[in-house]
This record gives sequence, structure tokens and C-alpha cells, in this order.
Amino acid sequence: MTGTASAATCAAGWSPTAVYTGGTTASHGGRNWQAKWWTQGETPSTTGSGVWADQGSCTGGSGGGDGGTTGCDHPAW
Repeated sequence: MTGTASAATCAAGWSPTAVYTGGTTASHGGRNWQAKWWTQGETPSTTGSGVWADQGSCTGGSGGGDGGTTGCDHPAW
């Protein structure tokens, strides 16, 4: 019998004002992301400059499971 796989705990939620260096992780959209090099203000995704590497889905933790988003990619005013 095999165990059920579970999602990792979310890293701290991504912030557009934070600076991320290579190896730093952040959660966004219910997934953990790892910066490949220095970045600031680029939303974690598989598009754009390619600075973010998807580390898989996550739940709970300081990222709250949704990476601190409001359900869209626009800032919460």
C-alpha cells in the first residue's frame, strides 16, 4: 500500500516590492516558486523573463495557500 502524496507547505507569500535572489522561494497562486537570479516586481509564473522556477503546489503555511493573492494578478488596493 502506498501513501497519499501531499502538497508542500507554502513559503512566505510573494510581494512585488520584495527583492528575491537566486534560490529564494515565495508562494503565489497556491504554488511555491524559486528565483533563479535577482528579481523584483516580476510575478512568479512560467512566462516573462524565466526568472521563476515552479516548485509545485503548496498549502497552508505563511503563504496561506494562495501566495497572498486576491484571486487575480493585480495589487490589492
